[in-house]
Amino acid sequence: MENLFTEVKLENKFILPTEVTAPEGYIVPKNDRTGQTFPYCCEPHSVIYQRQVEWFEKFPKCCPRHSSILRYKWFNKALYKDVPTLILNRLSYTEHIIKAYINDSEWFEIITDYIDYINTSFGIPSIGANEYLSDVNWYIKSQKLPEDKRARLIKFMAKYDAKPKQPSKENSQTTTDLNVLYHTYQKWLKEFPFHLSLFSHLKDRFERQLPFAKDKPTINRFSGYACFTPHSKESLKGYLLQLTDTILREINTSKMYEGGLLSKPEIIKLELVLSERKLKLKEGYTSKSKSEEDGYRKALKNWYKDEIKFIKDIEPYLINKTTEPEKTNGQYLSERLSKYGFFELEKVKSLSQESQFALIELLAVNKMPYNVAMLDFLGFIDQIQKKYSRTLDKRNSIISKIFDSDKDGRTIKGLINSLHKPEQSRYTAHLHRQTVQNDYQKLT
Repeated sequence: MENLFTEVKLENKFILPTEVTAPEGYIVPKNDRTGQTFPYCCEPHSVIYQRQVEWFEKFPKCCPRHSSILRYKWFNKALYKDVPTLILNRLSYTEHIIKAYINDSEWFEIITDYIDYINTSFGIPSIGANEYLSDVNWYIKSQKLPEDKRARLIKFMAKYDAKPKQPSKENSQTTTDLNVLYHTYQKWLKEFPFHLSLFSHLKDRFERQLPFAKDKPTINRFSGYACFTPHSKESLKGYLLQLTDTILREINTSKMYEGGLLSKPEIIKLELVLSERKLKLKEGYTSKSKSEEDGYRKALKNWYKDEIKFIKDIEPYLINKTTEPEKTNGQYLSERLSKYGFFELEKVKSLSQESQFALIELLAVNKMPYNVAMLDFLGFIDQIQKKYSRTLDKRNSIISKIFDSDKDGRTIKGLINSLHKPEQSRYTAHLHRQTVQNDYQKLT
């Protein structure tokens, strides 16, 4: 399988330090007694600056890590001549941020975002970042800060000292390679039965996703970059197995029946039988090897078996109308709405099947003022008018018939008008606008 991501080798590419402007409210430090300005404003800054100048004189032969840069053809020390000054300026900016926000309610997020932002500003390879971080660490430890906040910042700074694990057979399952994650997800997409009519509406949604983030991304307020903890291959497999279980629990023939959507059981039964057979053939009869697909296949195999049994048990009741259980109001309403493309509405289509059932129940148990407000919010009223009626009277009549309201649609007309001109109407659909929006949000 072709790789989607390309690793850029350091031998061929480099990025110089990016520009960083002084933060709002920053004033260049000055010694009022001597008149000297930064970095000669005080002894600590003078010492740090001198140390950075001496370090740069030795650079890149200052340490083994930097010495390795000499083998790259693009390297030219003159490109980095301003790094000592950059380190001092960015340290001073960081000192300002710490002083300005240490008592803010979001002090930790602001300060650590800024340190992260500056750390990534030294380019690739990162020349000067380690020296900057070392100086920030010194500042945090030497200044008068609340002890609990100082301890928390020191703990945060320790993350920069952690050395990344080198790839090995022992940790290959817990480290991150984007191409490995991509191939793992593509295998799941091929294994999951999106070809079944039950799941076909989900295919596009999952094909457009790359679920590499283990947690919700956070946005650095200074750089604007998103940061997240990526999955390892092992954790992504666990996530996909849980996702498989969730989908199979949420979408099945039992819930379709409850929602009045199981109208052609023989077609679904045939799809299930064929898919079960294909899965068995894919597994083979002699191979006993364990693969990452085994977990998905086992879950699907059990699901196929249970679904086929359920349809077999319920099919006689669906075919024999004399013994068919009486439909609920929600089932009747679902059938009527579906004739007019209700389930193709964007706001309805984006809901899970379970939430769609719950939405139908809301429409079945509430009165017409609420229902008209909800239909307007979902875009159903506009759809009836554009696709199924040439006149407003016809639109009102269709909606009236769906809900067994008045025959001529006069009540529906008044309720719709009240949404746009509430002051001129005795109808109350407009009073339910916020309620229906809140109810919809609970379904998403």
